[in-house]
Amino acid sequence: MASKPPSAFQQALKDRAAELGPDILAAVEAAINDWRDSTSGGTEADTAGARSFSGQ
Repeated sequence: MASKPPSAFQQALKDRAAELGPDILAAVEAAINDWRDSTSGGTEADTAGARSFSGQ
């Protein structure tokens, strides 16, 4: 990722990780691996308003 996801997405990911049991890093790793293994093009994600990692 080139930028931080919007806060609503961050919270949704944390909630999902809590539901499934793995910690947040494992949930992110699993999501990225699934995305890389996917043969579909996926959908575009609106990153408007997302903070840059370098802007911490």
